[in-house]
Amino acid sequence: MPVETLRELLLDEVSCESPATVTAGGAYLVPGMFICPVRTFVARNAAVPASDLNQLSQDGDFRMRESDAANTSTPVEILRKLERDEDNSVRAATAGNPSATTEILQDLAGDTSAHCAIMNNPSTPAALFETVESLMWEENAFDMDWIAPPDHILDAWAMDPDPYFRQLAAANDATSIDILTRLARDAA
Repeated sequence: MPVETLRELLLDEVSCESPATVTAGGAYLVPGMFICPVRTFVARNAAVPASDLNQLSQDGDFRMRESDAANTSTPVEILRKLERDEDNSVRAATAGNPSATTEILQDLAGDTSAHCAIMNNPSTPAALFETVESLMWEENAFDMDWIAPPDHILDAWAMDPDPYFRQLAAANDATSIDILTRLARDAA
């Protein structure tokens, strides 16, 4: 898609927060359903130029900053700004970005709104994953439906003497077939 077309879409102020039957682009909407402006989806596109991503990081609409934070092409210096955003969904999107550095993820580890995103980020180092996991247990905010731990963590849970951890591994969609096969033979 040409850069100019992306820029035009980024400036598209059509919002579907109060859904009509048909959007300006002809798409049908479900009445009462919350739909984000088209430009939030454009902002997540990896083809958006860095200069536009920098502008998005200062947008007044948190949804634009959140989309910018989730964009895998957003430069690290912009992610550094977004990790300090006032909106927790922007900080969580920053924590979930695979381009976020270990330093950014460590800075966000103390932010409860970023915990699930950190644990689902494939770039999260194992030690930080375990730290955040411990924090979530302490906060009693652990919900395995939101977590996709690295394989070595799932493997450790699968071999844990406590059946609870083996159950967590067995119930997790991210668990490999090899681990599930082993757990299928678990008598507990």
